[in-house]
Amino acid sequence: MPTLPDLFFALLLLARFGRLESWQALLGDGDTGWHIRTGEYILAHGVPAHDPFSFSRAGQPWYAWEWLSDAIFAQIDGCFGLSGVAVLGALLVCLPVALLFAWLLRRGAGAWLALPAALAAASAASVHDLARPHLFSLVLLVAGLWLLDEDRRSPTPWLWTLVPMTGFWANLHGGFAAWLAILGLLAVGSAARRERRALERYGLLAGLSWLATLINPYGWQLHRHVFEFLGSRWIADHVAEFQ
Repeated sequence: MPTLPDLFFALLLLARFGRLESWQALLGDGDTGWHIRTGEYILAHGVPAHDPFSFSRAGQPWYAWEWLSDAIFAQIDGCFGLSGVAVLGALLVCLPVALLFAWLLRRGAGAWLALPAALAAASAASVHDLARPHLFSLVLLVAGLWLLDEDRRSPTPWLWTLVPMTGFWANLHGGFAAWLAILGLLAVGSAARRERRALERYGLLAGLSWLATLINPYGWQLHRHVFEFLGSRWIADHVAEFQ
């Protein structure tokens, strides 16, 4: 039988994308197109190290730092067209909200608290309801935090699945940098509370996860590029999301 989170996921999908305009809105950002185009290039030629598209910077060093997401989008577009890309986007929009709802129920919040909290989170994130790689980060963030919460309450060997998850994440979207910061803060918090075993456990998790992120086409250069991107004054002044 379907569980309450299963029903919530289905109803959320229907409520959020029950109209044609909602599906079209998922494709309302021009970045979706170049993610697909980059993915097509990757599927045909491999992950590029130099700019294959630009006229003014042709041949300059270039990072397809969301290469795996790009390849997924391109493959789906090749098989099902933009409708398939929109369906993937819709599923990725609703999945983290359903996971949050299930997590809150497991923590004993009760449906009368879990439901409005999950819907509030969905509303807050709705500005980013676009078929782009960041949606993978939202899913992995909620799943990762849930597993951390479970482990802090009762240690589980499943905690170590977060290491390959982080390595996988580093090839999907730059949001992995925020996840590494969260793991670091967890280790620092354990040290501040003088919880030696927790510090050893979560410090090791943070270290192994950081090493796992080096398994990408660019190695440690990816990390340098991410932090240079986040620290760019020009981007902060001209990109609306940063403003």
